[in-house]
Amino acid sequence: MLHREVDLKEDQWKMCGIGALIILGLFARDMMGISVNKFLFLLIALIPIFFLETKNVAVFTCFLVPLYVGLPGNFISVFLLARLFYDAVKYKFPIEKTGFVLTLCVVAYITVQDFLTGYTGIYHLMAAFDFILLAFSMSVIRQYRVGTQAVVAYAIGNFALGAVMLSATLSYYSLQDLMNPATRLGYTGMLIGNTGANMATSIDPNFYAMNTIACISTVSLLLPKFQSKMGKIAAVISMIGSTVCCLIGLSRTFIILLAVWGVLWFLSQGDIKKTVAVLAVMSLFVFAFLKFMPIIAQGFLNRFEGADVVGGNGRINLILLYFKPWFETVLSILFGIGLFNCHTHCAPLMYLFGLGIVGTIPLFSWFAYQWNRCAKCCRKVGFQKIVPLFLTLIGYSSIPAAGAINYTLPIMISMIALVSENRMGESNE
Repeated sequence: MLHREVDLKEDQWKMCGIGALIILGLFARDMMGISVNKFLFLLIALIPIFFLETKNVAVFTCFLVPLYVGLPGNFISVFLLARLFYDAVKYKFPIEKTGFVLTLCVVAYITVQDFLTGYTGIYHLMAAFDFILLAFSMSVIRQYRVGTQAVVAYAIGNFALGAVMLSATLSYYSLQDLMNPATRLGYTGMLIGNTGANMATSIDPNFYAMNTIACISTVSLLLPKFQSKMGKIAAVISMIGSTVCCLIGLSRTFIILLAVWGVLWFLSQGDIKKTVAVLAVMSLFVFAFLKFMPIIAQGFLNRFEGADVVGGNGRINLILLYFKPWFETVLSILFGIGLFNCHTHCAPLMYLFGLGIVGTIPLFSWFAYQWNRCAKCCRKVGFQKIVPLFLTLIGYSSIPAAGAINYTLPIMISMIALVSENRMGESNE
């Protein structure tokens, strides 16, 4: 038993060390301009992928995937999938038939459609096979009861993403420049255009808003359950840091989601004293934001003044644009126009229009299955525990997030919050 505890601690140190090395490498490449080959990042990531225990590989995946925007993510996913598949065969993990069939249907459907529509690059094919990686990871997290660790790892990865992107961007732009809609933090091509590199850590502000609201709502829900003091500190710092980075990105979606989360959080609390205390802390936070970050506050005011609220800032027009070819024939309604031929800014509708009704049914059933399995790990699924998934789905529905594992993982994280209450010895699959 003592030997086992030592092994677990060694695994944790390896995971933390390699994670820190990857973050430092991203800072060196993006902020300091040091040339770091993407395959060097791949080699570093392979160390924990091949040498950590299965459950820690799943936890490390939750840290790594948010950073995919600055890493060779598709190559990393291939090795992650190979490792978890190997462990599933070697250790004979129990696989529930419903989950296996749904995953197989989703992967087969998207893969066949990719070939029929001419999208055969690794990014397009991994959009299908990533569902196997997600299914394996979720199964491992449930079986080994490491939901809290996975959430902490995700929070750290998401904060690292924002910190690297912000630091690198401030090397070329001032904070005042970032308040300009034309040079907002995270705009595609800004960093690559300035650095001249082939890859840079950058994410659209609205995508980062979804990541961050999943982090805030899930971490805040799990805080009372944290057993590790260091884990709690890391999660809180990451949550606050991600929030600051997201605010600098001037995402209107994030402000709306943050406000909705605040309201839902208050409604879900039964403790008046706790609610008042948190209200006071939030008031101080808002005061500090207005007092010490007036440039960003003014940037948000300017953003909302120019908002196209009725048209969803162009989202409604895009929905109508891709609805027409989808609804044109019976075949397109049933089988879709092609996932990568659809670019509407609403992920569920991207799947519906892109995959059609035939493809969407198993896909949505796959998401429902993952929620159901997580819910069985929890003694009681109350209003509080639904809030993270509800908010993350709203963010997911405001962006073109279909087809990428790093934009599907936040939904899984919001479900993982339920796994923290899993009882010892309980089987989940």
